[in-house]
Amino acid sequence: MQAGRPIKLRLGAGANVTVHAGRVWLTETGSLADQVIGAGESTTIASRGDVVMECCGLEVAVVVVQRNVPARSAFDRLASTLFSASLGAAWRAAKIACSRFGASPR
Repeated sequence: MQAGRPIKLRLGAGANVTVHAGRVWLTETGSLADQVIGAGESTTIASRGDVVMECCGLEVAVVVVQRNVPARSAFDRLASTLFSASLGAAWRAAKIACSRFGASPR
């Protein structure tokens, strides 16, 4: 992010903004309080509206924005685990079958 060039983003509630270098001024739609975030600091976006950010002073800032990723349901986690386990079992079975015939499964 360059000084003198504000950026406007629609991040959504729950997004995380982390500053890795420099300082950033940040404001959210609907919030009366602006924030100044320095290197090593982060904030979580509360609003669903726009976020405007700009470097403070004549600095360059390095900012990482992580959007809110919905948590996976217990069913999704279980299905993923079972799918991985079944792939592992299939790979082991293929290796055993191939070894009996002197071939490689790759």
